Amino acid sequence: MPTTSTTTSSYFGVRRLGSPEPVEGPALCLSRTANVATVQNKPFTLKTGERGIIRSATEADAAALLVYARENLREGTGSVTTLEEFTLSIEDERKFLTEHAEKPGWLALLAEVNGKVVGFTGFRNNPRKRLAHNGMLGISVAREFRGRGVGEALLSALLEWARANPLIDKVSLAVFADNAPAIALYRKLGFKEEGRRVREIKFGEGQYKDDLLMAVWVK
Repeated sequence: MPTTSTTTSSYFGVRRLGSPEPVEGPALCLSRTANVATVQNKPFTLKTGERGIIRSATEADAAALLVYARENLREGTGSVTTLEEFTLSIEDERKFLTEHAEKPGWLALLAEVNGKVVGFTGFRNNPRKRLAHNGMLGISVAREFRGRGVGEALLSALLEWARANPLIDKVSLAVFADNAPAIALYRKLGFKEEGRRVREIKFGEGQYKDDLLMAVWVK
């Protein structure tokens, strides 16, 4: 499922995010199965007044998430993954979602409005013991829903989950250095810049973008 980082995975790739908007809704509802916490139907209000929910993605969402991912990748400019490179099957996506549901340091969240997927964020902590307190997130928002508060709602839910998760101390991300709306939102939520990878992404001959590394401590 493509979203915001250069880390190799099915969701890390798309780097688009709308301008920050206020988020409304009750406190996060976490449901625990064994040692795994999932997010259960957290409502939020868009700037336009529409209502949406944030919840953990499940295996049953595989088909809808593949459609969503391909729609985002067709834009071509907001991702480190091209549409041609995105070759996941529905079985691959189901496996991906099952892994995120089963591993206590992983999370996959989607945003829905009127039953349609309009945003996605995912997080994986590092598998090595001395790095397991830290992980990378990725995020994407459907073009027509950017600037309405979907990105902030997704990130707020993810950070609340991370604060409640005893495994996670730090949440990291990477973002195109020229993506001012996304960077402003990350800063609003407490992320700070930790580094810059110069000319990290190449879109064509002589067309490069820097990668900005940001993180927030949740403990």
